[in-house]
Amino acid sequence: MTTPLGPRIAAALATALTNDRKGAVSRADAKKIVNAGVEDILASEAPASSYAGSHKYIAAARGLVGQDSRVVRELDRFAQKGEDAVAVRLGQQTGQVQLPLGVKEAFLDIMEYGEAAPSRDAIGISNVSGGSQSGYRFDYTIGDETRTAHAIPYAGHFVLSPIAIEKKTLDAATAKMRAHFDEHFAPFMTEWASENTPAVIAAARAAIRPERAYFPGEYSDPYSFVETYPLVLSFDNQTGSDHGFFVGIDPKKPNEAEAYDFN
Repeated sequence: MTTPLGPRIAAALATALTNDRKGAVSRADAKKIVNAGVEDILASEAPASSYAGSHKYIAAARGLVGQDSRVVRELDRFAQKGEDAVAVRLGQQTGQVQLPLGVKEAFLDIMEYGEAAPSRDAIGISNVSGGSQSGYRFDYTIGDETRTAHAIPYAGHFVLSPIAIEKKTLDAATAKMRAHFDEHFAPFMTEWASENTPAVIAAARAAIRPERAYFPGEYSDPYSFVETYPLVLSFDNQTGSDHGFFVGIDPKKPNEAEAYDFN
């Protein structure tokens, strides 16, 4: 029997609106709403649709939070928890490990925008193994060629890469990118925007983390480090600028890594 879309999360939101005079969503309410959304997904015959439909309830709850940032953070947990629940449910239905939706979409974006594949529909994903704690390994097929990819848990998200990467390598690359930021980019920030206080710059520095590595067949990084380094990583840039942050690194020689920014 198919569970109707969203009955638990709708009920949890309704309860949040009626359990106090202000009709506000508390932190306890937020936890219950998130958990209800996850339960809906785990009971659904169409978990991806259930996940997508649940976002309207999360959005409604966010509009009733007020000024408590802790409640917002609690509601924001649904994005990852919901994705994980979809993967679990699809695994139950198919008998196979599934990539989280966010990981799959990010990988397809890389292949499409880097023109490694003619379209997203031309990419096949199979033989997924692993999990959210250990990371995922999977095969992808474009035309007649099949390669392997990895989704590596690091700094609160997954780093997509054509090769397995140890944490110490990602740590070394991150340190290199932050050192480049300190020397070359932070001084630039103080010049191009008066609102870039030391606290703002420090927050942008702390947010620097590797997002993904370059894959065979896609466009090169701007300085073509892919031609000289076995691993080239692109980093998240939360400065407000559209500069790209890049590091070329050899896992066997992490001290010889190079970092640059490009616009």
